[in-house]
Amino acid sequence: CIFLFWCCWTFWGIKGWNANSPNTLINMNLTMTDKLLQAYNSILLRISFKLDDEHRKELLHYCNGLISKQVTGTVDILRSLEYMGKISWGDVNLVKEAMDEINRSDIVNELTEYEYKRDLTLLLDYYARKILNRDSHCCSVSVKRVVGRLVRLMEVARDKVDITSISLTVESCKDMRKALVDFEDDIDCREQSFSWNEFTVLVVIAGEIIAVAYKNEELQESAVIDLCSTAADELCSRMTELGSWVS
Repeated sequence: CIFLFWCCWTFWGIKGWNANSPNTLINMNLTMTDKLLQAYNSILLRISFKLDDEHRKELLHYCNGLISKQVTGTVDILRSLEYMGKISWGDVNLVKEAMDEINRSDIVNELTEYEYKRDLTLLLDYYARKILNRDSHCCSVSVKRVVGRLVRLMEVARDKVDITSISLTVESCKDMRKALVDFEDDIDCREQSFSWNEFTVLVVIAGEIIAVAYKNEELQESAVIDLCSTAADELCSRMTELGSWVS
């Protein structure tokens, strides 16, 4: 009962956390920033490929007054919004609003998935650094609050989970995916469908595995960041099934 109580309390915090909160995305280390920036550039490029001339004109009309009138190409429109400080890898809300206005719900869904993966990557990295008492690069109060709950959740359940054994099987991104899938199959939960309780447990397990990887001196930090990204990618599909990240 105590374990489920902590799950419920924690997943409420996770659902309420948003990486767009004030001061969420500052002072990240270069490796993490590069990884997230790559994902951001990739989503912008995919958007440019998917917009035909009519949708591009509608996007340009939506952005009228925000960017120079000389800008016409889709990539140039998006980059101009970035240069004006309207969007960034930490905030794609304006693009989502624009895509919604021009009836491109498919792109809105892609941007939402990008946000899920970004937020989970940040959260997992912060969790791992927190339990290792390492310097963290994220100063968001909301992130600290959620991670604090996750850490306390694991303190209650740590004797029930052999994290070391699980972590020893994780040597690559592919192994991370398998570890999470296998652990999900082993979760003992009375609910018939995948729940926020189970999701919370998977987030904690992923964070613990990443923490063990950080302690491995043979692994470069970039490899650990790749594990964070892979775990976030795997968890993202579960989050999509559950619904909105923000309640």
